Amino acid sequence: MESPESSLSFLFAVYTVTWVAFFAYLFVISQRQRGMRKEIEALRRALEEKEKADEIRQQNRG
Repeated sequence: MESPESSLSFLFAVYTVTWVAFFAYLFVISQRQRGMRKEIEALRRALEEKEKADEIRQQNRG
């Protein structure tokens, strides 16, 4: 039968691996979120530019 000390070291190892995996997951999610924010901002700028170009086109016609 295993000693309680060896069981505790196994428990500590699993606990540590779990927290490392959790923080790695948080890091990956934050990187994805940062990328999506940049993409959304680029889309907003492109939409604003298109709207300005459409306004100028409308003014030139009228």
